[in-house]
Amino acid sequence: MPNRGGLTDREAAIDALIRFAWALDEGSSELSASSLTEDATMVLSFTHNGAIPRELTGRDTIVETLMSAVGRPLDTTHMATNIRCEVDGDKAELQAQILAQHFRGGEGLGPEFNDFYLFGNIYKCSIVRADDLWRISKVTIKAAWTQGNPEITQMPKSNQSTLVSCLNSNLKDITARIWRLRAKSTSFGVLVDGG
Repeated sequence: MPNRGGLTDREAAIDALIRFAWALDEGSSELSASSLTEDATMVLSFTHNGAIPRELTGRDTIVETLMSAVGRPLDTTHMATNIRCEVDGDKAELQAQILAQHFRGGEGLGPEFNDFYLFGNIYKCSIVRADDLWRISKVTIKAAWTQGNPEITQMPKSNQSTLVSCLNSNLKDITARIWRLRAKSTSFGVLVDGG
């Protein structure tokens, strides 16, 4: 079966890993989903400051977790190199080294370049052909080394306070709506809350 874009089977299998990495840097749920099988598994050999469990199963779960913890809130680049890929029919086994640079959102272009978290990772992937697209069925990510500030990968306090402000604002709006409904109901002689 031909692959999209006329890629060889080896190139198409490697493209699944490239889509997986690019999706993190672009914050793209769609691209991430295109790189994974529906029943995909992701295993981490390390904790990502509690933001990502050590093992995730299912494309939707993996995509949403990665986008929430890495793809949307952080400025990142994930660069794949030293890729080894063995194709056997509609299956492939792949190993790659990934340099994964992380900055807090909006700080990646800062001139000081001193508050970052860099991973030197080893990715091992089982990849399968699904129609004309190759997808990762299992990815194991092992951190060989890290450098920098691990707090970078935690949700920034500014995001936490923004989230709390948003929730408080919504709560005030909902409370005001309830009081308006109560006032209307009372003016029409409707009993509210049983009273």
